[in-house]
Amino acid sequence: MAEEPKYSVLLVDHDEAAGRRALSWLRDRGYAAAWVADGEKAANRIAAGPVGALVAEWRAGRVDGMRLLAAARGRNPELCAVLVAEGADLARAAEAITAGAHDVQARPLDLPRLDAVIRRGMAWQRMALEQTDLRRRLDDRFGLGSLAGRSDAMLRVYAAVRHAGPRQEPVLIFGEPGTGRERIAEAVHHSGPRRDGPMVKADCAALAADVIERELFGEGGKGGTLPGRLERADGGTLFLHHVDALSAQAQARLLSWLRTGAAPRMGDEKRIKSDARVLSSTSLPPQELGGAKGVDPELAAMLSALTVEAVPLRQRPEDIPLLSRDLIARHAGTTGESPRELSAAALDVLQRYDWPGNARELENVVEGMLTAARGAGAITVSEIPARIRRAARPARGELRVPIGVPMAAIERAAIEETMRFCDYDKPRCAVMLDIGLRTLYRKLDQYARDDRGE
Repeated sequence: MAEEPKYSVLLVDHDEAAGRRALSWLRDRGYAAAWVADGEKAANRIAAGPVGALVAEWRAGRVDGMRLLAAARGRNPELCAVLVAEGADLARAAEAITAGAHDVQARPLDLPRLDAVIRRGMAWQRMALEQTDLRRRLDDRFGLGSLAGRSDAMLRVYAAVRHAGPRQEPVLIFGEPGTGRERIAEAVHHSGPRRDGPMVKADCAALAADVIERELFGEGGKGGTLPGRLERADGGTLFLHHVDALSAQAQARLLSWLRTGAAPRMGDEKRIKSDARVLSSTSLPPQELGGAKGVDPELAAMLSALTVEAVPLRQRPEDIPLLSRDLIARHAGTTGESPRELSAAALDVLQRYDWPGNARELENVVEGMLTAARGAGAITVSEIPARIRRAARPARGELRVPIGVPMAAIERAAIEETMRFCDYDKPRCAVMLDIGLRTLYRKLDQYARDDRGE
């Protein structure tokens, strides 16, 4: 079993005898203690790395204890600090406590009391670290860590999520199916103050019109009370996936809640209050959500107070390698197999495909390749489904010719593609095509006349 790391304590005392006595006492109790004689040396120690506890004289030379306290808290916000004061400075204890000190002592140091204060500081820091670690793991699962990508387009998504997360207004997440709208909604929820509250979801397209009202707003009457999802989301977030599929009646109830904070329940029409934040998603741009598309214009405007656009995969092909690696790692974690790799050529093909089904389609394709792949080597182009290979855009310098195309059209395509490859350097193009430069000029001139209809 690994030994628990020692808690670091920096002791600042101009009195060498008192300093070394306290140093020895702290080390005997298992602390990783260090002693310096003045504030300047202490400031250098703090600049070199954070400490767990600071025990410093109020008058520590040119850099006094209050300045050391501020510098040390800048490196470790959960720092345990004890200031040692004399004379008039003892009357300023409240000032030190307000600045973040845990205790103020007079000389000589009460070492058992110092030990108790430091141990309380240690317990507080452990709790803070555990909370930070829990928050980080939640963020990795639900927050920004669940959104993969380093493209400029995804950086804009991250910025929009960070902007929307701490606020309270409704958020509309729009984009094509398969672009991760639900994950973005989770990231918004877990980036804000409601992260510890419930996130209740409803797929409006999957629920029948006569069911959606009861599911969202609950039902009351002689048969008892059935709480709705809006009520269960109190203190947290209600996520309405495919919000444009809401029935007119459900829209009216939702609009009533957004206006007043209370929605009429089915059956008894009792107005149910809920302090929930609403996030919604649609495949429609915000400007097309209201009116002609069947969503009340006022409701559409309220739901889209803030917006986040989910970017289609074809607009960020540079993210495909990272997404693919994440999918492969997830598959390996589920199956217990060693993670596979995609060959450079296979990644190139995947990046040249437009992915109409977006990230969801990529996930299905990668999962299928991993399931069907044999051996333990890298996944090659031959293991990519044929439909993907056929539909991928030609690589630079690659010319594809459909069956049955006339030879004249093939010749023109070969010349024009080679011209693009050569950055329209005609002599170089002629050399690559093994034709005379005059012939190339003549054919290009002919193509231009054909395009003008001459």
